[in-house]
Amino acid sequence: MAKATKDKGKAHGKKPMAATHATAKPKADKKPREAGKRRQKRAEHRHKKVKLKLSKELRKLQAVLAHLRRHPTFRGRFGEKYKRRISLEKWAKWRKPRGMDTLFKRDDGAWVKIGYRTPKAFRNLHPQGLLEALVANPAQLAGVKDRVIRIDGNVGRKKRIAIREKALELGLRVVN
Repeated sequence: MAKATKDKGKAHGKKPMAATHATAKPKADKKPREAGKRRQKRAEHRHKKVKLKLSKELRKLQAVLAHLRRHPTFRGRFGEKYKRRISLEKWAKWRKPRGMDTLFKRDDGAWVKIGYRTPKAFRNLHPQGLLEALVANPAQLAGVKDRVIRIDGNVGRKKRIAIREKALELGLRVVN
């Protein structure tokens, strides 16, 4: 009986393990790469931050903005009580309950109300306290003053680097 189990692999036409590995081709050696070349490239293109000179008005504005951002987290999706955690971004978004029988309990979180809305003067401001300007090429930086620069998402690496360099010359802050 023991002999029959040993010969089982041969009966099905399988080769022994050693024979298959011996016929495998050796891997070709990789080309030697210059040490640290890639890391140097990345280090060159890291953008430098421009420190903005904040006026007294702008400092007050930032303090007001910080105060306005303090509001409760509004959570929706009322059927999924245990999924509505802050860590799960999808479930933490506010959705107004439209069901006829939806009971809104106090422990489910705060309702969105008009009193939480940001005043008109502070809407669409970057946390720096300035408006954002969306830029797609270096030429668009010419008319920008007193704004924070946001580079368009469709812009490639070369043009992105050119925009950052030009913004650095003009003393403008790039957000992304």
